[in-house]
Amino acid sequence: MRVKITNPITLDELKGKMDQSLPQYHSFFRGNKVLVVQKDKKTGVIIMLGRKGIVRVNEGFPTMLGQFIFAICIVFFGVFIPFLIYIIAFRPAQRKMRNEIADFIKNSDGQVSGLFNSQNAELLDQK
Repeated sequence: MRVKITNPITLDELKGKMDQSLPQYHSFFRGNKVLVVQKDKKTGVIIMLGRKGIVRVNEGFPTMLGQFIFAICIVFFGVFIPFLIYIIAFRPAQRKMRNEIADFIKNSDGQVSGLFNSQNAELLDQK
């Protein structure tokens, strides 16, 4: 999924915002161009910076071992059975997490914290 942002951001800044605002997820770098956000061993999101103003957010297995096991299953069982299992068992949770992270990136664009923006600032002033 492509997420368009107005202010340029680095993966280090994005990791800091996510660690602060979303403590239920664990984030780490895979190389210097890929940020992986992990919920558990089978649910994760892979974030890559695209061209100017675009962040790519893709669902996938957060660990290299999970990706390797899936690739081995494709080699041994063919394409249809592993993809059917993937679509039924793993993809719904991964898509839900991908949408949540993409919404966080859209809402935290240019903000210090992803929880505060102009839409909910009025709610904070009310008592």
